[in-house]
Amino acid sequence: MKILVFTLAFTCVSGLFGATVSLTNLDASNNGGYAIRGAGAASADFVTTAAGYKGVMGRFTITDSAITTAFSSGDMAAINTGFSAFGSTFVIDNLVDGVFSTSQSADTKAPSAFGSATIYTVFFKGASLASATELLIAKLDAAFPTDPDIGGALSSDVFFRPSGGSGISSIVVGGNGSNFDFAGGSGSQITYQLSLVGAVPEPSRAMLAGLGLMGLVIRRRRK
Repeated sequence: MKILVFTLAFTCVSGLFGATVSLTNLDASNNGGYAIRGAGAASADFVTTAAGYKGVMGRFTITDSAITTAFSSGDMAAINTGFSAFGSTFVIDNLVDGVFSTSQSADTKAPSAFGSATIYTVFFKGASLASATELLIAKLDAAFPTDPDIGGALSSDVFFRPSGGSGISSIVVGGNGSNFDFAGGSGSQITYQLSLVGAVPEPSRAMLAGLGLMGLVIRRRRK
């Protein structure tokens, strides 16, 4: 009977385990934010839930280069397959348009693969990541906490803002938008922008010039 009671008690306590990760793109003073824009957006045109934008934290089982290759070819199925969500999707305008704060929880105790895995933040437009038409992926300078076998749940704070102190390590997909000042005293801040899925970058002037010279050389040789 004692063994049964102990087993039931341990099962109940271990079932309470689960790491909580809090994420925001507010600045350190909470007077402004590193807002998020949709693809092609300008001025103060930041993303909203009503426009179909959402965010999610998680881990990737494919490399950053594989992510960018899949994105460039519009292969969202590969990106979706290589991604595991931590918690659920969240709104990215619960503070003001393009600025958010969220807390997500999931089990990170072994054999969960989340414990100590690098945290990625994914922002997309669409009903799901697999069907997204716009995308922004950032790798954070932080990892998911690992729940202990016995003890309380863990929590950590991470930030979608320029590198330093659990901030952005690199932008894997997407880029920077025009700076913006929320007039809260923090001044002009960097913004981040989603990119269109499968968009082919316009050729640079140098590339066009090179192609022109190559054409001239070919024409001369034919003559």
